[in-house]
Amino acid sequence: RGQGPLQRVGTNGSNGKKSQLSSAALKQMQQQQQKLQQQMAKQVQAHETEKLALGEKVAKLEKQLEAATAQLEQRQVITQPLLKEYQQAILNARGQVTTLKSELKKHQGRLMTAQEELRAMAQRCDAMDGQLKREKDRSSKAESKVQA
Repeated sequence: RGQGPLQRVGTNGSNGKKSQLSSAALKQMQQQQQKLQQQMAKQVQAHETEKLALGEKVAKLEKQLEAATAQLEQRQVITQPLLKEYQQAILNARGQVTTLKSELKKHQGRLMTAQEELRAMAQRCDAMDGQLKREKDRSSKAESKVQA
């Protein structure tokens, strides 16, 4: 019976002899094995090439990451003092606002006191004005009586 490239010679199982491969079939198997080894070698080479390319990409990305980290640290070194300076300026400004609000309240209190004093003076002036009018009226009545 023929089974593709492997052809057995003397396949008489009854006599107990072992089967042997023909030399053509053996050559064909060796050629197939060589082809497989070549394909495997090509695949290994392709994987090695891809591994190298990926290694280069990783190295490049690591360098970019290091550069970005250095830039970030540099910016942080620059911005940290500025941030602290701005925070201090904000605190100072808040303190000034609080002080100014306090002074404003004091001035508002003084203003209200001054307004009350002005009202009291105006009332006294009005009272004095009324008294002055009454005295003028009396003196003019007294003069008219004296003349009459």
